[in-house]
Formats: sequence, structure tokens, C-alpha cells
Amino acid sequence: FDLTIVATADATILTLGPFCEYDAPINLQAANPGGVWSGAGMIDPVTGLFDPALAVGINNITYTIPDPCGDVQSIQITVIPTPIVTTINDTTIELGNSVDLTTIGSVTNFSWSPSTWLDCANCQNPIATPQETITYTVTVEDSSCIATDIVTISVLYENVVFVPNIFSPNGDGNNDILYVRGKGITSL
Repeated sequence: FDLTIVATADATILTLGPFCEYDAPINLQAANPGGVWSGAGMIDPVTGLFDPALAVGINNITYTIPDPCGDVQSIQITVIPTPIVTTINDTTIELGNSVDLTTIGSVTNFSWSPSTWLDCANCQNPIATPQETITYTVTVEDSSCIATDIVTISVLYENVVFVPNIFSPNGDGNNDILYVRGKGITSL
């Protein structure tokens, strides 16, 4: 008689996560192809297509290779919900005034960029005292999942012209030329 020895199948699941809710669907991979995927409705049984947007939380995934020498493996894949962050609407202020960038978020680590004219670049509600129009981006992160919001602070100011009352044309490189200085004016 002929004796055939068949290798034992390997159902080791190679794709483990975690994933962010906003990640694109991904085909889960296993050591040996040809098995059947199962899990609470968010995975295609044939292709292993897993959609994180439909699977927030902890998901039990099983891969079964049905053979006399088949194999089964079950794992848990975590999908982290997208963090939430919302700051104020775009605002206009007068030069010299401040605005409180009141922000709501689902996590407690905030990062503001740029940090120019902010009293705190890593707090939830910094106070901005910009000297010119600027757009701030606030970012929050939860287990490598990121969310952002932006706000533009427009600064209104009257044209300001300043003419120094002294200059020293002695060639030392300091104040040798009389310049009219200003803000809100354009040169011709």
C-alpha cells in the first residue's frame, strides 16, 4: 500500500492590529491559504476582508482550515474608535486682544500647532493673543489614532506708521538709514 503523509495545516493569523476606526478595509492574512474566516459579521468569510469602520471594539476572529489535517486559530483584534476633538469656530479679534480656544475632546492629550502666540501648546483651552491672522491646528491622539480640528483667528488692526525721531548715519551699521516703519501698509 501507498502511504501519503500530509503536512498539518497552519492557521496562524498574521494580521493582528490594532486598527483605528478610520483605517481602510484590509484583507487579513494567515500562514496557509484556503481557510474560512469568521467573526461577528464584519469579515468576509472567503477573502478575509476586515472593515475596521464596522468593528469598533474587541473582535473575535477565527480562521479555520477544514481538512483532516486542518487547523483553527482564534484571535482578538481591537479597533480603536476615532478620537473626537472640536475647537471654536473661526474668529476675528482686534490687534492686542486675546481669544480662548475652548476645545472639547474625547481624550486628554492636546497638541497645538503652531504654538506661536499661545499661552500653552499642550493644553485643552489655550489663550491666543496673535499679532496677525493665523490658523491653528489642534491634534489629539488615542493609541496611535489621531483626530484634528482647525481654527483661523483673523486679526484686525489699524494701519500704524512709526517714524523714528533719531538716526545715526555714522557708518557703524546701527540705525545708519532713516526708515519709516509700519504695520498694515504696503510698499510701492
